[in-house]
Amino acid sequence: MRKLLILFFTIIIVTVIVSVGFKIFDMFSSEVKKMTSNSEKNYILKEEYSGTVTKKYVDSLQHNYRTIIVKEKKGNKKVLFDFVKNDVYKFIKEGDSLFKNKGSLDLNLKRNDLDTIIHMEIYNREEN
Repeated sequence: MRKLLILFFTIIIVTVIVSVGFKIFDMFSSEVKKMTSNSEKNYILKEEYSGTVTKKYVDSLQHNYRTIIVKEKKGNKKVLFDFVKNDVYKFIKEGDSLFKNKGSLDLNLKRNDLDTIIHMEIYNREEN
């Protein structure tokens, strides 16, 4: 009887500890998701560039980020498109002229007879 009582209390204690652990993990992970999605949007909003695309690649050394090199007057700028979800990266080609202002999600793209503005949609981890 005593062994059965000890087993019963052990199961209850372990269940409570696991439940509390899951609750703490859930609270922590939801905060991280909010911070991450905000930081991805903030990263893109802070970006500013104006120049010609000289290289387009997936950076295998940097988490396989979809990357574009833009040649500006002051030098080359590496731009990450991994957080943009509406296939902007696929649409951009080497030789395109790109213009993006700080604080904006609009990307002006010029190519031969094409002159368009693309509104970049940011990947939000909470939606997926």
